[in-house]
Amino acid sequence: MTLNPPGDDQAERKARELGVVFQFILMKSSSSDMEQVAKLLGSRVISAHISASIPLSHLADAHLLMESGRTVGKISLIR
Repeated sequence: MTLNPPGDDQAERKARELGVVFQFILMKSSSSDMEQVAKLLGSRVISAHISASIPLSHLADAHLLMESGRTVGKISLIR
């Protein structure tokens, strides 16, 4: 994921061309936020979409996949 700073005219122009919304959001989470997310995940109220699970020994492959921009969801590294 690339975080473009607010006022990035190039990113905003490209988003308009693609018909999508470009919005910069920077958040700081807290332990209580993470506890709430963990509860929601544990009770299956929300779920994380895992695009691929790749062994840690193939970290380079995971990085290439991430850079391809063709994944939907998270890339999980496994032992």
